[in-house]
Amino acid sequence: MVNNLKQTLERLRGKADILAERYRILLQDKQQADLRIEELSSTIKKQQNEINRLQQEVEHLKVVTTLTPDRKDVEKSRAFLSKLVRNIDKCIAELKE
Repeated sequence: MVNNLKQTLERLRGKADILAERYRILLQDKQQADLRIEELSSTIKKQQNEINRLQQEVEHLKVVTTLTPDRKDVEKSRAFLSKLVRNIDKCIAELKE
């Protein structure tokens, strides 16, 4: 009976050791997972900041593009100004006569 109790105690001790080892491994895995979560959270935060910065830049570019005349408008304005200058030159020439 004493041997039977010793054997049972040894088996329980062995199972407790196995259980403790598994717990240690799981705890280690959890710690690594927590570190990975922190890294990924940091990466997400950085990317969100970058997205916000780029969205602001896009908005600024939209405003600038809207306010800046395109090539067609510039050409029309130059043509109009050239026509006005020619008309002024004609008027000056007529006044000199």
